[in-house]
Amino acid sequence: MKLFQMGLNPFTDTECNPYLVRGFTLLELLVSISIAAILMTVGVPSFNSFIRDSTLRSETNTLSSSLSLSRSEAIRRGENVNITAISDSTNWSQGWRIWIDSNNNNSFDNNDVLIRVFDQVNSNISATQAVISFNHDGSLKLPANHTSIDFDIKPAQNCQTNEQRHLTIEASGRVSFSLTTCS
Repeated sequence: MKLFQMGLNPFTDTECNPYLVRGFTLLELLVSISIAAILMTVGVPSFNSFIRDSTLRSETNTLSSSLSLSRSEAIRRGENVNITAISDSTNWSQGWRIWIDSNNNNSFDNNDVLIRVFDQVNSNISATQAVISFNHDGSLKLPANHTSIDFDIKPAQNCQTNEQRHLTIEASGRVSFSLTTCS
């Protein structure tokens, strides 16, 4: 009786009876699912674009930091340091390695000192040169008539407008990059 006098009904109020938990009605559930479906159809494509952009940015930064590592190792060790694609071509998508060419044959073999290996990436990375060498002073060893070495980094499939990144290594060893239109 005291509960009724306090304005509480033990048969309908959940404060008094923990077994009377109210849930969603079928209509509320359908409206919630409809709103979630609409948000997902709008949000998923932009999320895919975000993931592609993040992947490209990450792989560009990894390549840039590995070039900086090569340069700093050349300065620290006082000798030439090379960085090459694992595939020994201008396609760097399979990964790359940093090494010291002990016998000066411009080819990685058993006599050379391996500094670091970078794994395969999910993007297409191509360079204007297969072997990149940094001199003992950190400058870039360039072929005749070249002022820089260039990389193009783009998604493996369906490159969209301005998704491609262009990375340039100047003769001084400085690395810079820009966004370019897919080619």
